[in-house]
Amino acid sequence: MSLSMPQSITYRVGQVEDISGMRLAEGIAITPRSVEFNVAGMGHEFWIGYEDQIIIALAVLGRFSAEEVKIIYLQVGDAYRGRGVGSSLLRAIMHSSQDCDFSVIPFHGTEEFYQKLGFVSASGLEMRRKHDSIC
Repeated sequence: MSLSMPQSITYRVGQVEDISGMRLAEGIAITPRSVEFNVAGMGHEFWIGYEDQIIIALAVLGRFSAEEVKIIYLQVGDAYRGRGVGSSLLRAIMHSSQDCDFSVIPFHGTEEFYQKLGFVSASGLEMRRKHDSIC
């Protein structure tokens, strides 16, 4: 099954100022200070999905090499779950880094979500998606 990307939602690399300058959807739990210290301060990157100046999805990525990206965190606002927002955000991220391999340690119960995006079980709890996987 292919989920289409909702048209009114924008997906892009986030900036610390976005967290204080936009509203957060119910269920998105993050603060500018947390992003500044735990994300930017640790050398990580984050992406947002937003609609009408409301952040409805957030993903934190660790880039451990030029070819490998680890999805550290993915959160979708309560009212937006089940609508393809999380998968659209990850597709936008993967599209921007087409030459990278992606990995994630999924939360319990999210394995099927990642499998639909081309991730397969790897060592231990980790799931991986090679850059040449079709999404």
